[in-house]
Amino acid sequence: MRSRAELQANATELASRLREILPSVVWQADVSTMSKTALKLYHARAGLLHRISDLVTAALSIYGEGQEIHAHILLRSLLETFALLQYLADQVEKAVKTGDFTLIDDHAMKILLGTGLHGEDVRAVRVGETITKLGKSIKHIGDVYGALCDLAHPNAAGCLLHYGKQIGNNCFDLRFDRSPSPTTALFTPEWGLDMLCGMLDAILESNDKMLVDLHEFTKQHERAKTLQRHAEAP
Repeated sequence: MRSRAELQANATELASRLREILPSVVWQADVSTMSKTALKLYHARAGLLHRISDLVTAALSIYGEGQEIHAHILLRSLLETFALLQYLADQVEKAVKTGDFTLIDDHAMKILLGTGLHGEDVRAVRVGETITKLGKSIKHIGDVYGALCDLAHPNAAGCLLHYGKQIGNNCFDLRFDRSPSPTTALFTPEWGLDMLCGMLDAILESNDKMLVDLHEFTKQHERAKTLQRHAEAP
């Protein structure tokens, strides 16, 4: 594995590339005046990319401060957001390949307005579903997510085993502080930064392909809308 300095430099460079492609505004006239679904898809992409960029910036800053467990928790949220971005990209690709536009608007609405709160009309896409789908294209991503969840939750890895250190030979004598713990040595800053670099590479690649598919989707959907209007005209 590369050194911490090399990983930090690589992640910083990838984060900079991500910031360069962040949409600052989505104009309806630039996307489509006919396809509201296309506009929703561009909105969803923009929101997810901005969230990803914010999480990356925060995680990099915290890794630099040596507080890896907090950065790992942000990495978990980043992975969830990336999984949802890839889920969106997959739905757009599927619609382009099949010409079936019946469900794509629902998918876009779930990402834009979905919530996990009870009693709301639009339910969010389930995180577990998107992680499982991502695992079909990125090997072992489910295991990585499971490890990050264990750190993010107040389980042993993210609580007692990280903050508690045995004093001497008595396992009941513990010192609690924020220094690195041998029991969580697998989850080093290098491990987290390596995961971050891998995710950023995949996110940039996914975005490039999705932009091509979004452009094609918009053309196809506008054509379908035009044909529908002509068919319905008296």
